[in-house]
Amino acid sequence: MLNAIAHKDYSGGIPIQISVYADKIIFWNEGTLPENWTVEQLKHKHASRPFNPAISAAFFRTGYIELWGRGTIRIINECINYGIPAPIFNYNFVSFLIEMQRGIQNETKPKTEILLTENQ
Repeated sequence: MLNAIAHKDYSGGIPIQISVYADKIIFWNEGTLPENWTVEQLKHKHASRPFNPAISAAFFRTGYIELWGRGTIRIINECINYGIPAPIFNYNFVSFLIEMQRGIQNETKPKTEILLTENQ
């Protein structure tokens, strides 16, 4: 959610859309990746180019994010740590979508988590 807020193109007026299903959750955001960036690059260490640097800076100062440029990698790692499949990233040049599928929970991790409670 934090990534969606920091990278949203607010000039379009279309809100971030979250669709919750029994087996998955989808975050959809209008906007574009930086020029020449691919979804595959987001799965590896990459530079940070937030669409809204002031929002990203505020998240950093409040402790909601610890480093810029690690959001997608952290999302992948947290899914794996919680025993769910890595998210599916989809980009079509006008919007970005992340689909997180339900999976078998790791018995050592909690089954629910409150959003924004940890440094993200």
